[in-house]
Amino acid sequence: MSAEHGDVSEVKKYISQGEDLRSLNGVGSCTALHLASEEGHSVVVKALLKAGADTEARDRKNQTALHDAARNGHKDVVTLLLKAGAQVNVVGERGSTPLHYAALEGHYAVARMLLEAGSEPAICNEDGFTPMTYAEEAGHDDVVKLLLGALAVKYAKPKEFRGCSIFAGCGNVFC
Repeated sequence: MSAEHGDVSEVKKYISQGEDLRSLNGVGSCTALHLASEEGHSVVVKALLKAGADTEARDRKNQTALHDAARNGHKDVVTLLLKAGAQVNVVGERGSTPLHYAALEGHYAVARMLLEAGSEPAICNEDGFTPMTYAEEAGHDDVVKLLLGALAVKYAKPKEFRGCSIFAGCGNVFC
């Protein structure tokens, strides 16, 4: 498909012919927006969003385009999707959010963007894992520190907070 390969002129041609942007393809049962987001084709994503592509459309695994972009570390695409109104805490396959995937894959910049957009750092998926769990298990210390900071800010009581050592006790990261 043109969206998967980043061919924006072909995508624009399909759009001008009235192609249904919500239809799922047969191979991965996903939309053109999913394919372009997964591959990081920001120009195609921009064209699809301008034409009205649905940021909340689900693929066969119940994932949105934001899940795909976050998992693959595509900062530009994540920015476009968030600006277009994609839900930052959207739950997909097995209850995972885009932040779960960014943490698992060690995409610090994307994780930071998601947190700044309001992503909840303490959401547990169906397996009981948080984004922190994934970052710790994968050894992504920079992402662990980022998440520790987000958790410390979220749950700190101003008069009682003395650092994040209570959180760091679970791993090998020190604040």
